[in-house]
Amino acid sequence: MNTTFYPWALAVYMGRWFHPVAELQSPLGFAGGAAVLMASTWIVIVVGDLVLRRKGKRIWPWLLVTVGFGTGMLAWPA
Repeated sequence: MNTTFYPWALAVYMGRWFHPVAELQSPLGFAGGAAVLMASTWIVIVVGDLVLRRKGKRIWPWLLVTVGFGTGMLAWPA
């Protein structure tokens, strides 16, 4: 599979459960966190899969996982 969706989705889900503070609340509120999560996922998929792959550019999986982990930790804490 040659897509950015799987490493991004797994990293966001891991970030949701492994956050550094036990009582962490979403800094953007419930609606804001969901909007950031949806927008960032859309951007990663569109830019990563459609634009960069068509041009033959490489997308580093470690970068997707790092950014996805941080996004899940801040926008969607458990």
